[in-house]
Amino acid sequence: QWLARLPCKNRIECATIDMWGSYKDAINMELPDVYIIIDKFHVIKHLNEALDTIRKKVASEVSDKERRHIKGNRWLLLKNSEELDFMSQCRLQDMLYSFPKFAEPHSIKESFREIYLCKTRSEAEKAYEEWKKTITGYSEYEAFADMVDNWHTEIFNYFDNRYTNAITESLNRVSKEISL
Repeated sequence: QWLARLPCKNRIECATIDMWGSYKDAINMELPDVYIIIDKFHVIKHLNEALDTIRKKVASEVSDKERRHIKGNRWLLLKNSEELDFMSQCRLQDMLYSFPKFAEPHSIKESFREIYLCKTRSEAEKAYEEWKKTITGYSEYEAFADMVDNWHTEIFNYFDNRYTNAITESLNRVSKEISL
C-alpha cells in the first residue's frame, strides 16, 4: 500500500532489499521498471550463517578440551578478515592452525566475499562460478549457493548499480538501540 501511494514513482531507478520475496513481489507490482538489488550485507549474513553451521558441526566433533580452546572465538571466523586487528588476526591464524577443519570453510567464506571486489558484473559472475567449484562437500555452502542462484539477477545487479541499504540498516540498528 505504501508503494502504491508513493509520489513520483517514475523517478525511482532501483531498490535495495533483503531476500524477502514479498518485497520483490511488491516492487515488481508497483514499480515494474525498477532495478532490484539484493543488499550485499544480507548475502554475506547468509554466507556467515552457513559458516557458523559448519563451525558448530566441527565443534561438536572435538574433545571437551579442544572445545574450550575454540569457545568464544566464533566471531574470529565470522568477522571480515580485514576488520581484525593484529592480535585478532594472530588468534584467528592460531585457531585455523590448531583446528584445520576450520581453515577450508573459512577460506571459502573469505573467497566469496572477494567477489564483491570485482569491477564488473561479468567478472563477478565468473568468480562466483569458480567459487562454486570449491564448495563440494559442504552442504551448508551448497545451500547458500542455491540461494544465490535463486536470487542471481538481483544479487548480481549490485555490480551494475553499486547501491546498498547500509545507511538504512545503520539507522534501524541505532533506532533499536535507542528504544531499548
